[in-house]
Order: sequence, then structure tokens, then C-alpha cells
Amino acid sequence: MTPATTRQRPQTAERILDSAEQLIQTRGYSAFSYQDIADVLNIRKASIHYHFRSKADLGVSVIRRYAERFGTALGELAADRTQSSMRLLEHYFEPYVGFANSPDRVCLCGTLAGEILVLPPKMRACVKEFFELHQDWLASILQRGVDRGEFRLTATA
Repeated sequence: MTPATTRQRPQTAERILDSAEQLIQTRGYSAFSYQDIADVLNIRKASIHYHFRSKADLGVSVIRRYAERFGTALGELAADRTQSSMRLLEHYFEPYVGFANSPDRVCLCGTLAGEILVLPPKMRACVKEFFELHQDWLASILQRGVDRGEFRLTATA
């Protein structure tokens, strides 16, 4: 999904995604329903089904949107050649520190990883892609640090 696609999504769909993201982060995927979203947004379940045929489709959209936001931020960080590699790693971990300090909210894909065996296959694939993107980004930053003489690694990035 491209950023333009996200901007073109109807406001109701964005609100549904916001609500689903928060419910996944606070309860987990298996512990919320369309009724929970309908209650939070004061809409009918049919409105949710209009935008997302199934809970799995909703879950995939939530993950893709989350991964897109995160991926854009990682791309912007890596493109800033003025930042040290260590500073980029610190930026990377800031959201996770924020989640650690939150009493009830965790990383979306971290939550989903805990439920991976019960997730629909297309959601599993999205979670896997999210973590692979992060592994690749972290490896590139470590290699960048080596190339700039900022790090010495005992193994490959």
C-alpha cells in the first residue's frame, strides 16, 4: 500500500483501523471483536464490514498501515547521513522504550507475534514481513556503523 492509498482511505475506515490497532495493542487480536470497535466508534458492525470484509482483512490492513508508518520513519532515519549509527539505533528503540513505559500498550507486531500460531495465514505473513524489514534495517545500520568506523562487530551485521 502506498502513502497515497492511505490518504485516500475514507475517514471511517481510518477510525476503524485506529480503534483496531489500539485494541490489538491493549488486548490482542483474539480478544476483540467487530462489536468492540462498533461500541468504541458508535457505529454499526455493518459499517465495519463495508470497509473490511473479515477480521483477518482488518488485521492485515492494520499491520500494513503500522508497518508502512514504521518503514517510512526508518527510511527517513537511514537517509540522514549526519546522524551517527548509534544515534539511529537509539531512535529505533525509542518507540519500544515508550511501550515499555506504558502500563497497557505494546508494539502491535510484538503483540501479534505472541499470537502467531492462531493468526490467519495472511496476517502471519504480514507480521513476518514486518520483522524481516526491521532485521534488514538493523543489519544495514550496523554495517553502516562498521563502514564509518563507528562499530567493530565480532560477527556479520
